[in-house]
Amino acid sequence: MKDADKRIASEIFYSALKAVDPYSSVKLYADRILSVYHSNNFKRVFVIGFGKAVCPMAEAVENSLPDLIDAGVVITKYGYKISHKSKARSQESKIKIYEAGHPIPNENGLKGTEEIIKLLCDGCSDYDDRMRK
Repeated sequence: MKDADKRIASEIFYSALKAVDPYSSVKLYADRILSVYHSNNFKRVFVIGFGKAVCPMAEAVENSLPDLIDAGVVITKYGYKISHKSKARSQESKIKIYEAGHPIPNENGLKGTEEIIKLLCDGCSDYDDRMRK
């Protein structure tokens, strides 16, 4: 393979990796998330998710929209957790990260799932209370 061919192949490869980077991909939508939040008069934002790419995705949301997030819970496979501080505020993250078993579910996955359900139920009950007034 010629050097020029290697360079082209390398450029294609790294461009493809960049195009599917979870942090960058989510960060591209920060303005859209903010627009939807304001145009619909939402009051609270919860970040929830699961999967191997969830940590950089959650970090992108938190770094892009730190003042919007009330709380969050994400679940990822062991070895995929990234510990981070909100870059915008230099403080601990509002998003709790659970590492759990995959593909076989385990106790940590159950705990994380229960916490997601609790977070969503608390958010729904707050919403229901406001709607009743």
